[in-house]
Amino acid sequence: MRADDAAFDAAEARIRAELPERARQAAAWAEEAGLTPDPDAVLAAMQEDETFAEDLFFSVLAALGVPGIPEGED
Repeated sequence: MRADDAAFDAAEARIRAELPERARQAAAWAEEAGLTPDPDAVLAAMQEDETFAEDLFFSVLAALGVPGIPEGED
């Protein structure tokens, strides 16, 4: 394994370990903003693997309860 690969893997592991807390923070922010988030859906959206960041972005927004975001469109 190359050093670059090891550094990437370590960074990815750190980010994935932080996702539950980041999802909780995002859901709390959405509640404070008057939205109705689904914390489990926020975490699930953040853990998805997609080619395009835009797909994940809109999944997270929908899970946060942002109005007008279509759910499940591919």
